[in-house]
Amino acid sequence: MGFTTGVTSTLLFDPDNLYRLTNKKSVFSGVALQDLSYAYDPVGNITRIVDAGSELPKDATFAYDELDRLVVARIEAAGELIEESYSYSPVGNILSKTGIGAYTYDDPRHPHAVTEADDHRFDYDANGNMIAKTDGSQVTTFAYDFQNRLTSIVTARGTSVYAYRDDYHRVQKQLLSGTTINYIGELSEIDESGFATNYIFGGNDRIATTDESGIYYSLTDHLSSATLQVDGVGTVVQKIDYLPFGGERVNLREAGFESRFTFTDQEHDSESGLLYYGARYYDPHYGRFTQQDPALWYPKAEVLADPQFLNIYSYGINNPVRFVDPTGESVVDFASGLGLGIAHGAIGAVAGFVEIIVDPYSVALQMREGIFWSFGVIGDYYSNPELAFANTSNAAQEHLHNFEISNDFEKGEVIGNAVGVVAATALMEGAARPKVPGSIPAIEAGSVTNAERIKVTEIGKKQGCHTCGIKDPGTKTGYFVPDHQPPSALIGVNQAQRLFAQCLPCSRVQGGQISQIVQQKLKRFQGGFTVP
Repeated sequence: MGFTTGVTSTLLFDPDNLYRLTNKKSVFSGVALQDLSYAYDPVGNITRIVDAGSELPKDATFAYDELDRLVVARIEAAGELIEESYSYSPVGNILSKTGIGAYTYDDPRHPHAVTEADDHRFDYDANGNMIAKTDGSQVTTFAYDFQNRLTSIVTARGTSVYAYRDDYHRVQKQLLSGTTINYIGELSEIDESGFATNYIFGGNDRIATTDESGIYYSLTDHLSSATLQVDGVGTVVQKIDYLPFGGERVNLREAGFESRFTFTDQEHDSESGLLYYGARYYDPHYGRFTQQDPALWYPKAEVLADPQFLNIYSYGINNPVRFVDPTGESVVDFASGLGLGIAHGAIGAVAGFVEIIVDPYSVALQMREGIFWSFGVIGDYYSNPELAFANTSNAAQEHLHNFEISNDFEKGEVIGNAVGVVAATALMEGAARPKVPGSIPAIEAGSVTNAERIKVTEIGKKQGCHTCGIKDPGTKTGYFVPDHQPPSALIGVNQAQRLFAQCLPCSRVQGGQISQIVQQKLKRFQGGFTVP
């Protein structure tokens, strides 16, 4: 991975084990800022992580029980030894954790919901949402809407309010301080003063952040957790390291910039200490979600086959060094996610971002088509990210009209598989869509019925994702994401749409790209904010 700062990251893989990462190294001016090495047991659990880099050196070892649940973690760093131990019930409830002590589960309606731990009391509503956290005389209350989405948190210091679109994606957050953050998909945020923070992705990987102060590149670990933030000249401005369940062992800022996207690249809400995972919120201190897993209402066969997956509040089936939950409803082995991320990252490559892949051969085979195709679209932007960042908004605005009126599904509906909006607009100029065309008419604009979802999934299983061609939807439920085309956010009222099968990673990328177009549309027609 090469940045214009001069930082280069190299990923090494075990040639005998598909997608098994063995080393991730990031070098600047001959100095290894990050040098992570990984060791595994025969079933794929990580047993040791060594960072020989200059910024966050450590030696961490991990032990597991017969159900592959983490039971001991030892971290040696900066002359300090941290040792944590964990115990569990047969069904995956944490019974004890170092630094907290014993956990109690005494709500008969929700046997997997922790009710007491660390001198705190937790209460839940009938749907299993945590509604109160009591610490002596201090009570924090949580409110939810009819879709079980967190809408407000009330503490002695004040109230935080959250708003969502028609799914789990947040569109606004009002903080205790009075600050309001408006989310434009996953690519941008705008505060009440009109200033924007923009995020640059390579596939599903957040690789850079821009705001009025400059550009900052993110160096991550195997879980996509942010560890180092590097500014435009290669200076490390923030260092973060984590305990296994996501608590921060180190968080040092050496400049004004601070990333809110931390453990497994999820947004850390400082007002609550929770991590926003999309479908629900997670408390890294206790290692438990605050809400039930909505995906378990539609379980897949592999979920039913393992009782650990049926614990609706556990995180990463209690193996947080190996498993991630990118949406709050889909536990993923990081190795499998990394493989998909490489494939999708190549297809959805971002300007100035280069993966250096060393083994296995099969990874190169999966990447080849996407890389070659992306190179043809990216052109000069590939070697000049500053130019790409500067011109992305211009390209979106220049071609916005073409996108709005397009109804040619063979050429016009796909805005994935390339460099943000720059390559998306290139597709609008008439490039043939590289993947499958199967679709059905949408009954109602912007919404999906169960029957439509089932039909779209049938198409996806036969033909694959219409954006990348992969036949794995990437969702815990096993359903493909029904993709409205043209996108609902970019068409007029009563315009006909069709539903295509799309995998979850492509859906996330496309959603961010559409949001970028929407942001430029607002700028063009309303002129209400400044994009750095």
